[in-house]
Amino acid sequence: MLTSADTLMLLTSDLGTWSTDPSRPNYANPAYVRMAPRWQLVEDIRAGTIAIRQKRQFYLPRFEAETIEDWQARVGMTFVMDHYATTITEHVGLVFAVPPKLGQDVPAKIVALTEDIDGEGNHLDVFAETALDNALHQGHCVLFTDYPVADHIKTKADEKTAQVRPYVTLYRASDVLSWRTVTVGGVKTLVQIVLRESGTDANGEFGTQPVTRYREIKQDVYYDQITGRATGLGAITWRAWKEKSAATPSDTAPNASIADDAFVPDGQGEIKGPTRICARIVYGGQKVGYLESIPHLMGLAFSNIEETQVASDYANIMHKCNVPTPIFIGRNTSPDANGQTVQMGQGIDIPQGGDAKMLEPSGVAINATRVRIEDLRAQMRRQGATTGDETGKVMTAIEAKIYAKQRNAKLQRAARSLQDALEGVLSDMAAFMGLPDGGSVAISQNFSEEGIDPTYLTVLVTAYAQGALPLDALLHALETGKLPDDFSSTDSALKLIADEMARQDAAAEQAKAMAANPQPANGGGGPDGNGGNGVAPVPAEHPIPVAAHTRQAPGAAAA
Repeated sequence: MLTSADTLMLLTSDLGTWSTDPSRPNYANPAYVRMAPRWQLVEDIRAGTIAIRQKRQFYLPRFEAETIEDWQARVGMTFVMDHYATTITEHVGLVFAVPPKLGQDVPAKIVALTEDIDGEGNHLDVFAETALDNALHQGHCVLFTDYPVADHIKTKADEKTAQVRPYVTLYRASDVLSWRTVTVGGVKTLVQIVLRESGTDANGEFGTQPVTRYREIKQDVYYDQITGRATGLGAITWRAWKEKSAATPSDTAPNASIADDAFVPDGQGEIKGPTRICARIVYGGQKVGYLESIPHLMGLAFSNIEETQVASDYANIMHKCNVPTPIFIGRNTSPDANGQTVQMGQGIDIPQGGDAKMLEPSGVAINATRVRIEDLRAQMRRQGATTGDETGKVMTAIEAKIYAKQRNAKLQRAARSLQDALEGVLSDMAAFMGLPDGGSVAISQNFSEEGIDPTYLTVLVTAYAQGALPLDALLHALETGKLPDDFSSTDSALKLIADEMARQDAAAEQAKAMAANPQPANGGGGPDGNGGNGVAPVPAEHPIPVAAHTRQAPGAAAA
């Protein structure tokens, strides 16, 4: 049986080392400890079959009285469906069906940087997708804008030669170990944050070895000596420590794997330019507190795991029903008896009065287990997952619309949070570069609109062809499925009515003129001129209707 300590170790073993000792750089605050099991669970279910099998003692525990061999066989028959991983990808795709757009107010120098926003060759579009994926997956992420150490930069020529420029780094929620905030002027402000970074160091002439660094960014705070309240912010500094590779386990915390002397200083300095710590938070899940959240698809992750466990049982039951157990009654099993080994494909000798049969489970649980799997998949569809409709339990159109609206509302909040964070990044870059402002960026939030109806599209195109709909309004409708909010349908309706009235008036005038002055016939025929190619005059008893002359457009004066 797993103890609570074992479970904690199991659920946080892949996130990296952390400690509950506040005197160490890898200290994780209480909020981090609360979130760690959630992160590990979504990490494992997204990783899929291999991760779940490796942690079989938690996700696929051994049943009471189950032999080791049977347990291993059951684990080997267990496969994880990728409902969670696919749904995360699809939700990111919904938001980025329309790429991010930089505003016209973004300075040209910053526009150039968006081609390689993180200094690793990633365009802003790619970086933004990755950020949203991380924020949805773990609940939030942090975008930290930095500037290379530039103590050796003295002139513009030095800066150009060194290619020094601001860049942004993405940190997963699980790599933000601790933080501290103060309220200045009624605004909660981040004044300390510790980030974990994974990288490599040289090892020998050609090799490398993994290394973990912890970087603290801290801002001075001024306090009122009488009230003790924060009144202002000062300089921003940073310090870094590197984790020694020859680390030894520690007994001071459940998941600490480094000794007290396992850190070495790895640099320090001052951050100049920005007036605040350049950490921008993207909340993709449910926000619980500052830098504390619940993953976007936490419920789906649990359902995906439950489906895996039930499907594992189902495969195990089917195996036992497909491979029945032979039973022999009366066989001589004494040491000197012949035929000790039973070959199932051959006949055997059984003494008189003996018997042979197959012990086969009745399979009464098979149907119930299958129904439970169907119910779980229907539940996951309600949670936003794409599981297919092979079970036949498809949601009604109304149910699908309700759950789609719930999903879209959550995604809209995440998209807005990402937009705010990216605009913050542009602002931080501008502060490093001495520019007044970084400008704006737009992340699509219209993905929740239904697709444009073909009939509606025909009406719009017709209205545009008739001059009742401006081109920009038509393009907006094609992109978003609806006309602009400031579009006046009344003005268009009046114009359409007026155009139609003018057309009918022109037709009536033309018909009246033809009736009064008939053209002479070119061919033979009688006085009516209806022979050959002639044109017959309109008989007086059938005059052309001229009722259109008496109609008027709404709001127009009578003629």
